[in-house]
Amino acid sequence: MKLELREKLHLQVERDGNKFTFLSRVIEHTKKAVVIEYPTALEGGGILMVGDTVEVTITRADAIWGFITKVTEKIAGQQPLMKLALPHSIERNQRRRYVRVDWLAACRWRLVCLPKTDDVEAEVVSEESDGTIHDISAGGVLLAADDPPQIGDYLIIKPQNVNWPLLGAITGCVVWRRSQPLEHKFNTNIGVDFRDLEEITAGWGKEHIEKLPGNIVMLSQATRHRLMQFIYQRQIALRNKGVI
Repeated sequence: MKLELREKLHLQVERDGNKFTFLSRVIEHTKKAVVIEYPTALEGGGILMVGDTVEVTITRADAIWGFITKVTEKIAGQQPLMKLALPHSIERNQRRRYVRVDWLAACRWRLVCLPKTDDVEAEVVSEESDGTIHDISAGGVLLAADDPPQIGDYLIIKPQNVNWPLLGAITGCVVWRRSQPLEHKFNTNIGVDFRDLEEITAGWGKEHIEKLPGNIVMLSQATRHRLMQFIYQRQIALRNKGVI
């Protein structure tokens, strides 16, 4: 696996038991080193320093790749840069089950509130909130949102886009979350894996299930097939534009 110019990198360093996360991009690289934009702090604040041991993660459509390295140099200038040592190989940490493509779309999302069995009057979903989908696969989405839910929470997501291939909202589970720089519209990115409604409502009483919105699409094989068709067509459109 080779790095590409302008490729996005997530960097994580640990100091005194605290983890700090940064965002950067590749400016140039050789066989032994990579020069990156001066990293923007995402979580934990702090700055990246020469000598730090850094875990680097690269997310691509086919897989998640990574390597561990050291910051070797800070390069001063109008655009400050940093140099990292580059290992002989970059390892694939996780292969994606589904191809993922960029797709910028406004959406509305709700948090599913797991009901208490003895409270039949309790609400089972939150009020709608705004968000933005940044990429999508047949397995899930990358969603940017404010006041985001926690890892393990369930969501109902309805893209506000005429090209959305399904006739309603889709449900999923938050599997990771990462703060964004302040200049972004929403303060946190969250990864959502699509999950079937039956999984989410397992053990619910009928009175609680009936309170759910009526426009939720069941996550059947046909639903995934429609999503895969949509993503394939999106890939073709992006290739025709020269984006991928």
